[in-house]
Amino acid sequence: APGVSSYENNGCVGIISTTYCQSQSLRLYKHLSQFDNQYYDEMSGTSMATPLVASLCALMLSKDTTLTPAQIKDILQNTAQPSLSNSFTPLAGIIDAEAAIKAVGETKFDAPVENLKTTRIVFDTAWLTWDAPTGNEHSILGYRVFCNGVIVDSCTQATSAKIYPIPSGQNVFLVSVLYEDGFVSTRKETRAIAPEIFNVTATIRPQEGGVVTGTGRYTANALVTLTAVPNEGYEFVEWINLGDPDFSSKLTHYTFRISQDENFGAAFQKAVANEQAENQAFSLTPNPAHEQVKISSPALISRISVVDLQGRTVKQIDHVNASEYTLDVQGLENGTYVISLQTQNGNLQQKFVKL
Repeated sequence: APGVSSYENNGCVGIISTTYCQSQSLRLYKHLSQFDNQYYDEMSGTSMATPLVASLCALMLSKDTTLTPAQIKDILQNTAQPSLSNSFTPLAGIIDAEAAIKAVGETKFDAPVENLKTTRIVFDTAWLTWDAPTGNEHSILGYRVFCNGVIVDSCTQATSAKIYPIPSGQNVFLVSVLYEDGFVSTRKETRAIAPEIFNVTATIRPQEGGVVTGTGRYTANALVTLTAVPNEGYEFVEWINLGDPDFSSKLTHYTFRISQDENFGAAFQKAVANEQAENQAFSLTPNPAHEQVKISSPALISRISVVDLQGRTVKQIDHVNASEYTLDVQGLENGTYVISLQTQNGNLQQKFVKL
């Protein structure tokens, strides 16, 4: 029930009730002359909502004195009408007394699940676990899983669930038990906050100019590093931000903290051959490769890193101290990677394909 004024389909605000003084709000602010000199007034807030909900609970108990507080809450939530207000929790609604009293006579309860918890949240995916009920009198058919009041699995046999996608912010997860002969349990509840998620994308011009690592999804305020890797015969020119015409950066590795969706452009151009470029080149043979790739560098290598196109380092070899090295790539998934060398001449990079 609302704790502040709530505008609904019928246009009413608050609750009309008897009061100890002649009407003020209805007469002065709503201009309803029929309430002049009457001991009625309109108010809103928990002071008005609480006695209405409490009286409905009393009616429910008068019909079934065995109801527990959890069962009463479950029936109220399951029979409530949706609220147009966005200021309440996902399970909030407008109580429906007729539906609630009817549900008292129709709902048959057995034991709920135990130890429901959110084990982890990654981006917009949540994992739940729970234990089977104890002390139940009926055979279990399955479990019903809810996210913010909406059914996401109507009858799973497992005592765990993966929920995707979930919105950022506060989320309410519930699990109930379905039993034989129409019996159910109250819904157990756990809450968890999902992080705000932003997307980083990149447009490459020309498309054959190179690849960009570091794009993907990130949580708010995460540190993002985009790396431009030119293909053979091309060189990196600059970054542009497609949402900010004033932005430009010539850094091959561009790092920033994310606070919104970002779409970058990576500009490459045909490289001009010169002696310095030849001195900085290194070879990968074979490329593509299935099991091993031989790395030959004009300078002494101190570290080798293999980075996927999402910017994640999937393999790293430290203290190489050689200009040639045979890299085992059997454990990598098939796809395109960037091999980065840390050498005495600086950092060198080249695209590599694993078959």
